[in-house]
Amino acid sequence: MNWVGSRSATPMNAKPLSHRFHDSGFLMSFDPESEFYSEGIVRVDPSSQRKSYWLIFASIVFLIVVVVAVTLLPIQNQKRHLAHLRNQGAIVYTIVRPGIWTSISDYVHRFTDYQLPTLEEVRQIHFQKYPVTDQTIANLSRYPELQALSMQSAEVSTTVLDNIFDDLPELTGLTIINCKNITPEWIEKSQLANPSVSINFRGTAYLGISANIMNPDEEGCVVMYVQSGSAAEKGGMLPGDIIIGIEDSEVSSFTDLVMELARYSPDDQVTIQVNRQEEEIPMVCKLDAWSNKEF
Repeated sequence: MNWVGSRSATPMNAKPLSHRFHDSGFLMSFDPESEFYSEGIVRVDPSSQRKSYWLIFASIVFLIVVVVAVTLLPIQNQKRHLAHLRNQGAIVYTIVRPGIWTSISDYVHRFTDYQLPTLEEVRQIHFQKYPVTDQTIANLSRYPELQALSMQSAEVSTTVLDNIFDDLPELTGLTIINCKNITPEWIEKSQLANPSVSINFRGTAYLGISANIMNPDEEGCVVMYVQSGSAAEKGGMLPGDIIIGIEDSEVSSFTDLVMELARYSPDDQVTIQVNRQEEEIPMVCKLDAWSNKEF
């Protein structure tokens, strides 16, 4: 820093001067009680000024790189995971997640036709042919927005399924079919503990009928359709029959029928009580196993 044009007329007994910088780099010192003052001009080294500009520019670039990296990393991780699920046979429904980055992506696409990658909200996942394990279900905690989940023939435990109700707070629908580790008792307990979640459950045994589930006032379970070649058809069941019991247990609804069948395994023989035109008929049915065509 160089001082130029400095002058002073300050006597020996003058009071200390106060100093003040102006925006122009002009230095002026004066004492309000004295007629003496001094002034000067500050010259900044141009090389130092350039270094400051480059430092500010580098900081801005670094900040932009960090923001882009922090934004793109979770997007790429999500895309890889969803691609893996789909490649293995899972059905995944998503929507674009709203936010600042999505707005930027839309703006860029509008003027350049280039689509920036964006995060997606995963709303539904259906595991059909996908090999589902406890780790598969645990990994779904990264999608707390998930609303519907279904799985068939999954090797999952009740321990990991207990956690999904906390990990997926927006879950409203859960379908579990042909999962040997899931019991009717666990289903009943989970429905009571999580009334906001509708649980659709089927055990490992397959009867082969469709039933009326819309009228809860009807006594028993009204058979609407009997699948050709199924355990129900082989046992003599017909559309219009009303299932009123399985073995010694009473059946008053479709839910009762599902829960009772879930206590049996494929190849088990069960006696099903049917009401046909006011006549009670016992039918012996050898239960089948679920296959992919029934899913």
